Amino acid sequence: MSRAYDISPLASQVCGAPYLLTGKRRASRPHGTPDWILVYTLRGGGLYQSTDKTLPPFVSHPGLIVLFPPGTGHTMEADGGFFDHLWLHFLARAHWLDMMDWQPHPIGLRVRFLPAGPIRRKIVSLFREVIACTMDSASDREHFAMNALEKLLLWCARVKDAAVPHQNDRPTEICMNYLAANATQKMTLDSLAHISGQSVSRLTMMFRRQTGLSPIQYLEQIRLERAMELLTRTTIQIARIAEQVGFEDPFYFSQRFRKHTGYSPREFRNKTNVPTSILRRPNLVLNPNDSSLLHHDSSAKG
Repeated sequence: MSRAYDISPLASQVCGAPYLLTGKRRASRPHGTPDWILVYTLRGGGLYQSTDKTLPPFVSHPGLIVLFPPGTGHTMEADGGFFDHLWLHFLARAHWLDMMDWQPHPIGLRVRFLPAGPIRRKIVSLFREVIACTMDSASDREHFAMNALEKLLLWCARVKDAAVPHQNDRPTEICMNYLAANATQKMTLDSLAHISGQSVSRLTMMFRRQTGLSPIQYLEQIRLERAMELLTRTTIQIARIAEQVGFEDPFYFSQRFRKHTGYSPREFRNKTNVPTSILRRPNLVLNPNDSSLLHHDSSAKG
């Protein structure tokens, strides 16, 4: 199902909300909007495509915040079944433009990767604060919303200042997008290195430098976040969920799920007060040598 619309908060300077896009539902903005659009992925993935079909699509995932300049035509749909995200439409103040000079993508959007940690949590908190302000009934709600939005953009700029992009960081983005788009498929570190144009050792070093995780850890986080969503929102059998998110062995899936969350999949499903952000605990340590998720080709094994 496709839905075409060109919306803009012309009656105010900013508006926003949390939103869950599922199934085959698609948002279509063939001519973009007159304002800026800011989107942060909470869970799942968002697939963005240009109206120019010759351009490559972009897949967003948790940790990526995406900015659409005015007039950027695009479609948006869930990648992998669901796309849980926060969105804002806003009219930018002139002195914000330098802060929004993020890494460009060929389809016209701009993107900033937020490494896991206190700055990401601060930015997401400010995103929610902006939304809360826009929904307030107070007459000065827009002033508070725009103030919180400016702080959000300043923190995003600090990420840029704290992690100056390297010329060769593009392979990490390629790898991250590939993992997000193919998380349920079998893959090897060698194949990821080939796709990114790097050696296995260099890709692993670059990936960890940018994300704080190895490709193995990143893939497992994607799979378990998708599993959490399916456990929360569906009644699909746990063994089937394990298969759908990329685990061949349901028992091993349950082990890894408990390792990450402190709950078995069944306990997680039955508890109504389990925090959905549990996977992002800063003290979580995964085993970077766990070879059950990604494997070197047999020729590369020592």
